Formats: sequence, C-alpha cells, structure tokens
Amino acid sequence: IESTEELSGLKVLVVNDNKENGSAFAKMLRKRSLNADFAISENQAYEMCEDAIKRDENYSIVLIDVDIDNLDSVSLIDKLNKLDDNLTLIILSIILFALSIPIP
Repeated sequence: IESTEELSGLKVLVVNDNKENGSAFAKMLRKRSLNADFAISENQAYEMCEDAIKRDENYSIVLIDVDIDNLDSVSLIDKLNKLDDNLTLIILSIILFALSIPIP
C-alpha cells in the first residue's frame, strides 16, 4: 500500500473501551476515506461483526486496542477468527498510533 487512497472505502472496526479514544480514532480513519465503525466492548465488537456478515458487509480489518481493561483480546480474536476467517485482526496501542498521525 503506497497511499491511503488505496484503502478508500475499506470497512474497519475499532475496538476500544475508552469511548473518546476509540471514537476519535474511528473519526481519523473516516477522514482518510475508510468506512470505520467503533465498538466499546468485546460483545459489541462481536455482534457488529456478526451483523455485518449477515448483511454481507463484512469488516476487512478489526483494530483492537491492546490496553483494554474490560476486554479479553485473546478471546475476542479467537471468536472473530471463528466467525470470519478472512478477517484481518490487528492489536495495537490505539492512543499511541493515533497520536503519531496528524489529522488534517
């Protein structure tokens, strides 16, 4: 991938238990033309992925914040892999990543 234009329209789910950080990160992705949604919990993330599959609008990527108090990242990854084996799952520190990329 050479530019964010190649990612335009990509369906992404951001999972973070901090509403402000998660929604800010999803907003940053939308400003870069990605179709980004936000989930605040493991259950909400799973349900959103499940609903997207039922509508044949699967997420391409799920970004899971590594520093989540009320989330078992390993359990969520296992559940999502069983739900959609084509899904790309990425665990990262969303707040650090978000701070490293300026929002235009």
